[in-house]
Amino acid sequence: MTSIRWLGAGAATLCLMLALSATPARSQSFFASSGEDREAVTVYLEYVGGINFVRDQNLRGADASGAGLAGSADLATGYVLGGALGARFMEYFRAELAISYNDTDVDNFSLQGEPSTAKGGLSVLAIMANGYVDLDLDLGIGVQLRPYLGAGIGYGHVDFDARNRSGQGQSEVSDTDSVFAWNLMAGAAVPLSEVVELSLGYRYLATEDLRLDARSADLIRRLDSEYDAHQLLFGLRLNF
Repeated sequence: MTSIRWLGAGAATLCLMLALSATPARSQSFFASSGEDREAVTVYLEYVGGINFVRDQNLRGADASGAGLAGSADLATGYVLGGALGARFMEYFRAELAISYNDTDVDNFSLQGEPSTAKGGLSVLAIMANGYVDLDLDLGIGVQLRPYLGAGIGYGHVDFDARNRSGQGQSEVSDTDSVFAWNLMAGAAVPLSEVVELSLGYRYLATEDLRLDARSADLIRRLDSEYDAHQLLFGLRLNF
């Protein structure tokens, strides 16, 4: 299962990079109705990768079919791969459309108090519309720093696949859900040239409650869960 998910992540990332790289990117100047020149809009591509720390899941019955059903899923440290196409405008602001694949392994999974010895995976494909405020700081030692704060909303496609392998339990969750997602970002970028920037940042990614089908004691039951993750992201940004 892990190898299949790694291949899926690689394919998704390759497609993302090809799509973004195929997009013509250039700087454009916009003019006011009076004919005065405004601040140029700079288009950029960004590729990101990082570490994904997902909070352990509390599982609970979602409706009458899952009444009294409760459990948990313990999650390992995972990874993030993604990219963004955006534009910087009005000197301090930028906006982007970002895509990321967020993956982690399920270390333990149980329902109804059975032993937690299961394995599986939890992944989120997130498509976000983000806005940022950037500042330019000159550190006085020939280094420029661009701290940023950002927020965004979008779509998350969640794939939760875990099975209990204790030999005493028969529960499993193998389902997907499409939900509203949101994120908050903070970090800083260091320009290496007029074109290339390196960035280091933090992102909090969360979704609304998930509704998932679970199999317990040969019955299909509905579960509620939640997804929220703390992420450390490294980025390479190309300005055009």
